[in-house]
Amino acid sequence: MKPLTSEIMKKALSRLDQLLTQPVTLIVGGGGAMILAHEFPLATSDLDAVPKGMDIHALDPLVKQIAKEQGLPPDWLNPYFSTYAHTLPTDYQERLIEVFSGDALKALALGKKDLLSMKCFADFQKGFEHGRSLKGLERIPSLDELAQAYSELQNAKDALPAERLALWSQWSRLDPRLAEQLVAHLSRYWRDLNPLELHTALVDQPWPAALGVLLEYAKERAQEPRLMKAWNALVLSGIPVAEGELFFIGLRQFAGKLMREDARLSHKHYRRWGYLGRETLFNKAVSGDKTRLAPEIRAQLLEELLSDRQRITVREYREALGGQITARMAELDLRAHPRLVPRSRTKGRYYLKR
Repeated sequence: MKPLTSEIMKKALSRLDQLLTQPVTLIVGGGGAMILAHEFPLATSDLDAVPKGMDIHALDPLVKQIAKEQGLPPDWLNPYFSTYAHTLPTDYQERLIEVFSGDALKALALGKKDLLSMKCFADFQKGFEHGRSLKGLERIPSLDELAQAYSELQNAKDALPAERLALWSQWSRLDPRLAEQLVAHLSRYWRDLNPLELHTALVDQPWPAALGVLLEYAKERAQEPRLMKAWNALVLSGIPVAEGELFFIGLRQFAGKLMREDARLSHKHYRRWGYLGRETLFNKAVSGDKTRLAPEIRAQLLEELLSDRQRITVREYREALGGQITARMAELDLRAHPRLVPRSRTKGRYYLKR
């Protein structure tokens, strides 16, 4: 496929405008923004854009139709760069540049400052020079396909085929419910799965580290976590971690408060595999009371809390961490802090800064 030029992208956007039946705004980043808004001499094979006003599952069939009509890659427009949007300044909207305006479609590109601020931008120029892009799935699953996956997982009496599980691990980045059901299936049937078969099916996927996150949660639920840890190591042997992006795609408002909180309060299972996220991939009834934030994240957040207060309680500390720490661990963190001194008895205890 030839690289997408400004003219090719605008022609595709014009056709998308004709097909839309409701107003949609695209926030454009990556190479597309650099070409359309800033006239950088780059080559890109896709247009990184996040839709506002339409679900990505509903938009994707139109994207595929235009790809066939105009001879474009099937993912010529994809939303995956949104997983780095937590790095954007809160005032990024003030610098958006209009690059397309039609009857139903408007496209707004990120400003230079904001492109540079995104963690992934450091790799953009190198990536485009070598023909790379922020690619993901070639096709976003439809709601019917997700429903079929739910049904198979819920009704399974034995381990499902490795190829299917590997694919669904990729789809799980678009749907927390699917992620939960995969965790439940893997925690129950991992002994019946050949780890080498699952590894082979996984290495050809665009985000193999996504399964690493799911297996961390599955191990937590498994009856023999030590044995599953060894099994996980075989499945994930040689799998590289991700590069600090949000795990879920399209779950939060683009560059919004919840997206930033996902990054700030990210669980250790996500971080271990290079992702950011705070969705506990269990049914709430079985998730239990556990500490899911890594020690270095807790230490950083505690320092932020102490920067503007003289005292703190265990309850306040736990609330600030979104409840993702046990009362016992919160007590230990506060007691171990070198600048905090406990006051009062256990029931009404609080900690004062020295």
